[in-house]
Parts: sequence; C-alpha cells; structure tokens
Amino acid sequence: MEEEKKIDPLFVEIVQKALENEKTDFQLIPTNEMYSVTKIFAHGTKKIIKMFKQLVKATTEAYALQILTETTDLKLLLACVQYQQCLDFYENELKTAKSMLQEYRAYVFGGHLLKTALNIPRAEEDMVDYRTLPWSLF
Repeated sequence: MEEEKKIDPLFVEIVQKALENEKTDFQLIPTNEMYSVTKIFAHGTKKIIKMFKQLVKATTEAYALQILTETTDLKLLLACVQYQQCLDFYENELKTAKSMLQEYRAYVFGGHLLKTALNIPRAEEDMVDYRTLPWSLF
C-alpha cells in the first residue's frame, strides 16, 4: 500500500500568500526593533526565494524530460508556472524589505545616530523617506 504524501501547512501558506498576491506595503521603520524584524524577514525571504528557484528548476527539468518521453502531465507544467509566480512574488517582497532597510539606514545616518543608539523611537515629523531628502554636510 502506497503511503500518502503530506504537504507541510507552512509551505501551503507560503504558496497561497504568493498566489493571492498579498504584498507587503513599503512602510517607514520607526524603531531599532522593527529594523531587526525587517532584517529577519528579508533573510527568511531570501531562503524562500532559494527554495522556489530550486523548485522551478526541478519542475522545468522534469517537464522537459516528460516532453522527451512523450508522457507530459499538465499538472507538472501548472506547478512550474505557479512556482515561478511564487518566485517572482517573493523577489518583489525582498525588494520591498531591502528598500525599507535602506530608508531606515538613511534616516539613522541622516543625523539620528544618537537617537537610534539611545533607542528613541522615530518622531512623527521624521516619518519621511530620508532617501529622497537633499543632503547637506553643513
């Protein structure tokens, strides 16, 4: 009797989020803690991207082999397309996270190093994109 394969619920959730296109919106990071959380998110997203790259490659190769043996299964082709959609989605998620981290570093080194070191949350008047502000040393 063949054992039924179980799909990890976390994997299903990751795929579902991508296929439903539940994007993370760019937002300004107010604290060091949120900066750390965003870094962890970016790191995890890199691992998800790596996984989907491997899945796309494996399913593409498997489908190509099926074409050569003339035993094509459209489910495999659909899986390949969906894995590519997931890969594209998480690459965009990583871009958003990196953009948020870059903006926070611009805020910190734009004259708020001491406040950040003292763990003082970002003030409401500082909630602007520091990457777009004109720079002046004096």
